[in-house]
Amino acid sequence: MSRLSSLSISGSDSLPEDAPCPASPLARAGSEPSGEQLAEIATLITDGTVLPILDSTFPLDEVAAAYAHARSGEANGKVAIAIR
Repeated sequence: MSRLSSLSISGSDSLPEDAPCPASPLARAGSEPSGEQLAEIATLITDGTVLPILDSTFPLDEVAAAYAHARSGEANGKVAIAIR
């Protein structure tokens, strides 16, 4: 069985290409989800109310390509890394 881990890119376009993946604006603002919020989100996803949008999935050995794709602005949803 594989697990998926998403690569979420946000932040300034002026970051250098070798910069670590920036945190989301909410994380930078100090917002952290609670267990209750995460459970509510999981329920919404499980029952189909919220559908995550997956642009593409890359194998772990292509993480650099996944990062480049996410930073390119061409991704239309989450870019996932398959971890086997």
